[in-house]
Amino acid sequence: MASLVLLDVGQPTQVEATIDESGVWIDAAGVKAALGWELKPEGLCRDATCIPVAGRPGLMNDGQMNLEGLAELLRRPFAHSPEEGVAYIGPAVELFDHTVKTLEAPDFTLPDLGGRFHSLSEHRGSKGLLAVWASGGGCRYDLPGWQSIHQELEGEGFVVITVAVDRADDARSWIERANPTHPSLIDEHHRLGELYNMVNVPTVVWIDETGRITRPNDVAFTTEKGGRYANVSTDEQMALLRGWVRGQLPPPSDDEIRQRMAPLSDESRVARAHFGLGWWLHQAGRQDAAQHQFQIGGELAPDDFMIRRGAMPLRGSDPFGPEFVEMVTDWLALGHTYYLPLPVE
Repeated sequence: MASLVLLDVGQPTQVEATIDESGVWIDAAGVKAALGWELKPEGLCRDATCIPVAGRPGLMNDGQMNLEGLAELLRRPFAHSPEEGVAYIGPAVELFDHTVKTLEAPDFTLPDLGGRFHSLSEHRGSKGLLAVWASGGGCRYDLPGWQSIHQELEGEGFVVITVAVDRADDARSWIERANPTHPSLIDEHHRLGELYNMVNVPTVVWIDETGRITRPNDVAFTTEKGGRYANVSTDEQMALLRGWVRGQLPPPSDDEIRQRMAPLSDESRVARAHFGLGWWLHQAGRQDAAQHQFQIGGELAPDDFMIRRGAMPLRGSDPFGPEFVEMVTDWLALGHTYYLPLPVE
């Protein structure tokens, strides 16, 4: 038996495991402690949900469960570093399915620079714009603009929430320059990328008073330079936003909103598990192992700029430098669009 750190979407639990050429095996107590699922005669159960395990080859062996097989059973991505004794299980695909079905914006709790935690659900009753950015890109220049639109519209039942998918020290100077009075948060673990299926920054989401998504992942800038780069009109985007806040726009149908919500590919979901594992190893000071996980993630999902670019500063590379320019050039040469903004009706 060996000690294994099992990361449930980044939350670590120390469990006992058997690690051999056939994979990682943990007993039922470890599964319950780390993931909350309990092995019962009727199957693997949590609350009122039970998943049959009988007849699944390779899943059970001498009272232990194969961890990769368990992740597949739960429809969750899996990444493992056997040399480091760490495994990562990402969020279930059902989370996004639930979001598409209900259009409920996934709740989250993240800290600001001062360490105070804020939750999305605190702002129920107000319309909100979630703006996700990173200090390594041009969207860092948008923060004063988001603060300005927040100040303009906050008296009309509106709040801006900006979130840096970044290390706090990297985002600090840009946030302090903007001097925000709106919630300006730090997402070091890239949780929002997983919750909202974001693959690039900047990404914005409109959320109504009831907590439902009314305009899913979109590209928006508050600076003309950013808008030109993404081939969008900042004036049109801000006019649209003002019209929505003031109730001057006809609401889109639920089907229209759902049609704009694209799921992550299986490769991207697994890539994010490797990124999450790499991030944990990076924080633990195991840099060589972390770099290996970042490399795997980038190779699995070359179109996922959120993790490829997010790994650059962790590898000592400039996320706005030559490596990034080369990545974008290669991507565009394949006929893809770097930004894919939603239409402005």
